[in-house]
Amino acid sequence: MTPERYQRIQLLADIASKLDPDRRRAYLNEQCAGDEALRRDVERLLAADERTDSFLEKPAMEKFAGILASDQPHGGRQPMVLPMVLNDRYSIERELGRGGFGVVYQALDLRLQPRRVVVKVLHPDIRHSGSLKTRFFREMEALARFETPHIVAILDQGETPDGNPFFVMEYVEGSELRRAMRTGRMDFARVARLMRQIGQAVSYAHDRHVFHRDLKPENIMLRVAAGDESAVLLDFGIATVKEWQPPTRGAKTAIIGTPAYMAPEQIEGEPSAASDIWALGVIAYEMLAGRQPFPVPYDKQTNAPLLTELYKMQRAGVQLKPTELCPDLPEAAQAAILRALVFDPQARHAQARDFGEELAEALTVERPHASSSAPTEIITPGIDERTATLSTIVRVQPESAEVVISFAAQDLSRALQIAERLRQAGVACWMADHAREVTSGDRSETVRAIKQCKVVLLLCSDAALQSNMVKQDLQLAWSHARSYLPLLIERIDFAEQAEYWLEGSQWIEATGEPPDYWLSQTLQSLSQSGVRFHDIELPTLPAGQAVPPIPLTRLDRSLQSLRRIARFTDRIWPLPAAARPRSANPAAIRGLGAPQEDAQHGYPLGSRVRLAIESDREGHLLLLDEGPERIIYCLCPSHFAPDSRLQPGCHLLPQRGALYDSFVVTGKPGREHLLAIVSDEPFGVNWMGGDPKKEPAKVLQPADIDALLTWAHSLGADRWTALSTYFEVIA
Repeated sequence: MTPERYQRIQLLADIASKLDPDRRRAYLNEQCAGDEALRRDVERLLAADERTDSFLEKPAMEKFAGILASDQPHGGRQPMVLPMVLNDRYSIERELGRGGFGVVYQALDLRLQPRRVVVKVLHPDIRHSGSLKTRFFREMEALARFETPHIVAILDQGETPDGNPFFVMEYVEGSELRRAMRTGRMDFARVARLMRQIGQAVSYAHDRHVFHRDLKPENIMLRVAAGDESAVLLDFGIATVKEWQPPTRGAKTAIIGTPAYMAPEQIEGEPSAASDIWALGVIAYEMLAGRQPFPVPYDKQTNAPLLTELYKMQRAGVQLKPTELCPDLPEAAQAAILRALVFDPQARHAQARDFGEELAEALTVERPHASSSAPTEIITPGIDERTATLSTIVRVQPESAEVVISFAAQDLSRALQIAERLRQAGVACWMADHAREVTSGDRSETVRAIKQCKVVLLLCSDAALQSNMVKQDLQLAWSHARSYLPLLIERIDFAEQAEYWLEGSQWIEATGEPPDYWLSQTLQSLSQSGVRFHDIELPTLPAGQAVPPIPLTRLDRSLQSLRRIARFTDRIWPLPAAARPRSANPAAIRGLGAPQEDAQHGYPLGSRVRLAIESDREGHLLLLDEGPERIIYCLCPSHFAPDSRLQPGCHLLPQRGALYDSFVVTGKPGREHLLAIVSDEPFGVNWMGGDPKKEPAKVLQPADIDALLTWAHSLGADRWTALSTYFEVIA
C-alpha cells in the first residue's frame, strides 16, 4: 500500500468517526463511490477502534498500522503497448511516469512541424471507478479553462484503441523547481521573480474557480526561453472546481495531496483557495530557508505519514522562523511567509497574487552587502536584478575587459554578485546581457570581449553545462586561444557527468564556501595570467586555509582543445545495437546516463554499438572517432552515415538505409573518443571513404585535421557546436 492511500484511509476514518451512523454512511457512500476496496479499509479501521475520540486528539492510528499493511495497490496492466500512434497523430515515445489514476507519456505530434507533447491516459484498471474517472476528466476540464504561459496548456483529447480516454498537453522544456532547490537556499532575486509568477498563476486559476490542492516544487517547472526563466504549474489531477463542490455547508471532500504542503483545513477535508496559499508559503519557506517549516512525521513500521501529529504541529505554528535559518532575510519577507502559514485560513492573504507580490517586494528592497567575513554561502544574496543591472555592476567596455564571466541565464543573480565582488577587488570584468543577445541575435559584444580578454571565468552549474550561450563562449575561447577558469557554484546532479566535463581541468569550489575563500583563490589564479587588480591588496585567508592558486585551463586551436570544450554537452551517447534510442528533452539529457536507460560507457571487443545524437539545431554533421591506437576515423559522412544533413531531434547512427546497421568495437582496450560537430554549412570535403567493404569510414591524416580546424575557426562561434562523449573498450 502506498503512503498516499494509507493517508486517505486514515483521514476518511478520522472524519467518519465523528459522524452519527446515518451521516457516516452517507459520507462514505460519497467519498468511496466506485472504490469498494477503499470503503472496506475505512470500515475495518473504524471497527478496530472501540473508542469514539477524534483521531486528531490521539496518536494517529499507530495501533492499526498492521491491519492494512498487506494490501496491494491496483494497477499491474500497462495502458498501452509501445510503440503506438494515437489518432494518427501522436507517436508515443516513452513513459514519463504514473500517478494514482493516469499514466503520462512523451509523444511526438506528427502534424505540421513535429513537436514534443505529453499524453496522459486513464489507467485501464480504474476505467470503471466512477470517482477516479471523474477526477481524470476534472483535470482535463480544469486545464481547458486556462490560457496563460504559467500553467501547462491542454491541446487535444481522445480515446485509445481500447477505449481509454486521454488528453494531450504541451511539453514544457525545463527542469522542476525541486531541482533548483537541491543546493539549499535560493538567492532572493530569483525567489522574488518566481514567487511573483507562481502567485499570479495560482490566482489566475482561482479566478476561474479552480483550486490546485497539490502545489509543491515537483509540480512547478522552470522554463527558460529567450534567456528568461519562468514558472509553469503542472498536474491539476486532484484540483477542486468550485462549481462541482457540494452545496451543503461544511461538506467534506476527499482528503488527498502531499502531506508536507497540505494546509490544516485540507487535512480536515475542507480545502479552499487559502489552502493553495498555505502551500505557497511552505514552498517559499523552503526556497529561502533550505528546509520545510513542518517536517512530516512518519510511522517507522509502515512509512505512512502521521497526519494527526502534523496537524498538531500546524496548529502550534511555525517554531523555527525563516530568519533563524537565513539571517539576512528581510523581516518583511518573513512576515509575508508567516502570514501565509497562519492556521486560520481566513487570516491568510486574500489572494495568491497578493502573497507573491508582498514577498517579491520584500525580497527586492535594496540592502547593503554583508561584511565579507560574515556569510557562509557562496555569495551575498539579495541583489535585485531589476536595479543592480549589468550596466551598474560591470562598468567596462567589452574591449577593456580582462575577465569575461560566462554564465547561464538561470544563474544571472549569482553572476551579478560575483561580478560585483570582482569589481570591488579591482578586476576589469565583463558579462553579456543574454536577454538582449537572444532577442537581437547579436553577440558581437561578447565576441569582442572574449577576443580581447585574458581569462574566461566559467560559472559551472547544471544550467551552465546545458547552456548554448556558455557553449558559444567556450567555442569563442577556443577560436581565440583564451584560457578559462571553472568556478563551481553548485553541486552538479550527476557526478560522473561533471567529472567528464571538467576532466583535465582544475576548478575552484565555491559551493558552500565563504566569499573570502573562493575570492582569494580566484584572484590568485587570475593574477598568474596577468590580470591586474589596480593596486588592490589580495585578501588573505587564516593560517591553515591557504591553498595554492588553481592553474587556468589553456586552450589552443588543436583537436585536443576542441574535444575539451565539446565535453560541455550532454547530447550524444553510445547504445548497444539492440537498444532503441529514447528521444529526450535536450535540457535534461545526460550523455553519461540518466534518462537514456540503455546508454553504456563500456563495451567488450567485438560488441556492436549504435550512436544516438540529440540536436537542437538544423545543420550538417561531422562525426569523428579516435580510439586507443590514436587513429581518427570519420564516421559521418561515411558508409555508416552517408547523409550529413541533420534536423532537430534524436538521430541514430548508422543511418537507416546505410550498408551497415551497427558499429563493431575493434582495436585494443582503452578509451574511444567521439567528437561531433554540427555546423550551419557543410565542411565541403568528401570524406566518405573508399571501398565500402574495405574502408567503410575514412582514416583522417594530419592534413585533414588541420583543414578541419581551420574551417571551424573561420566560422562564427554561433554557426557551429561541438559535442563529445566516450566509451571504454574492454578486453
